[in-house]
Amino acid sequence: MALQITHIRSNERLESATTEMAGYMIQNSPLVISLLKEQLRVLGEAHPLNPEGFQRIQAIRRRIYDSADYQEGIRSFFERRAPQFQGR
Repeated sequence: MALQITHIRSNERLESATTEMAGYMIQNSPLVISLLKEQLRVLGEAHPLNPEGFQRIQAIRRRIYDSADYQEGIRSFFERRAPQFQGR
């Protein structure tokens, strides 16, 4: 897996920057986070991506798009409010 650097921080700022990023991440849907982590595992194991891996990723994406959290995210965006994710 290739490493991509998107932020550069000094050693003194690294812990606070990491904590800040983690705080932002946990505001997202727990269901979507777990499914995206599963998707990353599938992609990390696929060199190249085979049909079975592709089907697993498509199934993961369908679970996300069919979730109540996904719909809540869309509603909250258009209503200009913070989403209230339930993990469903």
